[in-house]
Amino acid sequence: MRKVALLLLISSFLLGSSLFAQDTLWTRTYGGDDGDQAYSVCQTSDGGFAIGGSTWSFGLGQSDYYLVRTDSDGDTLWSKTYGLSFHQDEFREMKPTADGGFVLAGYAFSEAVDDWVVYVVRTDANGDTLWTRDLGVGQGDAVDETEDGGFIIAGSIFTDHTAMLLIRTDANGDTVWTKVFDHQHGEFRFNAAEAVEETSDGGFIIAGCTQCEPWMLDGYLIKTDAEGDTLWTRVCPLNGFGSLHAVQETADGGFILATSMYSEMTWSDDAVLIKYDAEGNLLWAQCYGTELNEWGNSVRETTDGGFILAGGDMDFMTMDARMYVVKTDAVGNLQWTGNYARTTPDGMKVGDALSVVETEGGGFAVAGYSVPEGSWMSDMYLVRIRVPLVSIAMIPDDSVIVIPAGESFTYEGRLTNNTLETQTVDVWFKVKKPYSNHWLYPPRHYTGLTVEPFQTNSYYPVTQGTPGRLYPGAYTYIGYCGTYGDEIVDSTYFYVTIYEFEGLSRETHSDWSLTGWGDEKVAEAGCPTTFALSRNYPNPFNARTVIEYQLPEASEVRLEVYNILGEKVATLVNGQEQAGYRSVTWDATEISSGIYFYKLTAGDFTETKRMILVK
Repeated sequence: MRKVALLLLISSFLLGSSLFAQDTLWTRTYGGDDGDQAYSVCQTSDGGFAIGGSTWSFGLGQSDYYLVRTDSDGDTLWSKTYGLSFHQDEFREMKPTADGGFVLAGYAFSEAVDDWVVYVVRTDANGDTLWTRDLGVGQGDAVDETEDGGFIIAGSIFTDHTAMLLIRTDANGDTVWTKVFDHQHGEFRFNAAEAVEETSDGGFIIAGCTQCEPWMLDGYLIKTDAEGDTLWTRVCPLNGFGSLHAVQETADGGFILATSMYSEMTWSDDAVLIKYDAEGNLLWAQCYGTELNEWGNSVRETTDGGFILAGGDMDFMTMDARMYVVKTDAVGNLQWTGNYARTTPDGMKVGDALSVVETEGGGFAVAGYSVPEGSWMSDMYLVRIRVPLVSIAMIPDDSVIVIPAGESFTYEGRLTNNTLETQTVDVWFKVKKPYSNHWLYPPRHYTGLTVEPFQTNSYYPVTQGTPGRLYPGAYTYIGYCGTYGDEIVDSTYFYVTIYEFEGLSRETHSDWSLTGWGDEKVAEAGCPTTFALSRNYPNPFNARTVIEYQLPEASEVRLEVYNILGEKVATLVNGQEQAGYRSVTWDATEISSGIYFYKLTAGDFTETKRMILVK
C-alpha cells in the first residue's frame, strides 16, 4: 500500500472557477409529497433518461428504490418502486445494462436476519422486475455490470468494525465470490466503499475511505484482478475529513476520482479531482471552489478528453445550497462551472448534484435533489444544460500567485469554440476586492477575437499589472467572454494575493496595465460618467484602509477624514485631478480606535461615508 503526498500537490494547483452557470435547457422534478432524491442518471438509446433514486412518497413504506424513465425533454414515461419490506430500502446506485434494462443496488432491512442486507434489483427496459437478490448482511453502495453479463457490487460489512465489501455475481444475481478488504492503520479499522467499476483488464477499481486517526477519514483506492485479489492500494490524504465518492477508468487506462477537501486558500472545503495512471501513480490533483464550501460527488470523462464534475456548494452564512458543476480539460484546468437550485418559501436555495452524464449532441444532464417552493421535502431534480458557445480559461504561470503591489503576473489565456460555426467574442476583466463585494475595473478589454469551430486559441503570455498601493489581501481576478457591455457567455477566475510594497506613491486605476489578448484589438475603457465615492475596504480596519472614488471630469478634489466630533484628522487629497478612477490608502497607525467619516468634495459634488478603526 502507498500513501500519496496529496495535500501539497493539491494546494499547488488551486484555481478559481467560472462565475456564471451555463445555459439551462430545462429542469424537471419527480416525486411526491414526502421526500425523493436522485442518485444516478443515464441517457437511454432513444435520447431520454433513466433516473435512479429513493422515495418516501411511494412504495411499500418508509423509503424504497425509485426508478423514473423520461423522454428526451425530461417528461415522465413511467416510474417504478422496488422494496424488500415495509422497512427502509436505501437506494445507492443505478446502472444501465447491455440489454437495455437496469440494475439497482443499495441495502434494505431484512426481518429474516434482523439486519441490513445488500439488496440488488434487476429490471427490463420497461422497469419490470426480472429478479431481486438479498446478497447477505452488509451495505451495497455501488454496482457495475461486468463483461460477462454479471455484476460487481461494492459497499461495507459491519462486525466489531467496518470493512470494505466486494461481491461478484453471475447474470442471475447469484454470488460467485465475496471479498472483504480490512485495512488497518495502527489501532484503527474502518473502511467503506462508495464506487466501483470493472476495468479494461477484467479487474476492478474500488474507491472509498479508510480511517487514519480517531474520527478522521482519508480516501482509499483499491485495484484488484478479476478474482478480486488486491493488486495495489492507495491512501489519499484529504485532511482527515474525506472519502473518494466516484471513480472512472479513463481512456488512457488511468483513473479519475471525485472528492472534496479543506483548502487553506479559501478557508473552506473545495471540490477536488484526482488523476492516477494505470499503476496507481498520482498524475495531478485540482481543487475547484470559492469562499463557499464545495464538494464533488460524481465525475465522468467527456468526449473532448476532459472531465465533468458534479456536486454541491453551500454558504454557511445564508445556508444556501446548490448543485455545483465543473467542466475541465484533460489535465484538470477549469473551463466553466454552473450552479442550479430552486428556492424555498423563506428564500433559501437547496440543492445537490449526485450524478452527471454527458448527453448525445453535446451538453450534460445533472441529477440530484432540490426543495420546491411551498415545501420543505425534496424532489428528484434533473437539469439539462448545454455548454457555452465559447468558453474562457486563464492558467497562471504560478499556480499560487503572491506578489507585492505594483508588480505584474502572467498567465495563458484560452478561448475554446464549442460549436460547428466560427465564433467572434470580446474578452474583459474585473477584480474583486478582498473582504468585500466591491469591484475594481482594469482599464482594457479586447474586441472581435475569432475562434474556429471546435478549436482552442491560446494567448501567451498575458501580462497583468497591478497598482502600486493595493491593500494587502486575496483579490479575485475574473475574465469574461461574450459581447462587452451586453452579454456574458462564460467566465473564469483565480486568486491573486497582494502584500504591501512600502514606499510607492498613491497609484490610480490606469496602472492595471494588460497585454497579451491580441493587442491589435485592444480597447481602452472610457472614463466614468458620474462622480462616486466607494465604501472603503476593509471596514472595519486596523491601521490601514483603501478609499476609492471616480471623476467623470477634471476637478478640484479634496478627500478629508473627520472624527465623530466633526474634527478633521487627515487630508488625503487636496488638488486638481484629471478624470478617471482614483484610489488612496489612509494610514491610521497613529490614530486611536473609533468611528470616522471620510468626505469627498469634487467641484459641486460632495459625499460622506463612515468607517470604523479597530485596534
